[in-house]
Amino acid sequence: MLLDADESVLFGQEALLPQLDPHPIQNEYQTVGFFGLLPGNPVSQASDIYFMEQQANLFFRIAAAMILLSVLDSGHITLIKSRQLFPG
Repeated sequence: MLLDADESVLFGQEALLPQLDPHPIQNEYQTVGFFGLLPGNPVSQASDIYFMEQQANLFFRIAAAMILLSVLDSGHITLIKSRQLFPG
């Protein structure tokens, strides 16, 4: 939920306000609002935990592949540019 500096609800349901644990949003040491999450159900099913682990693993692999491709592409571009600058 999102609250303004007076703790009035900007986004969310006002009826759920008592369950909220607000955290201040500050700008230049002045509180300009509050942000809070409502308590949720903890993940306890083994299948849910396994799925989350698999998703995290897949995300890591995709990120690593993207970094590798970026490095390879930047090296390829550098090689092309150097050949254009220094022909022969």
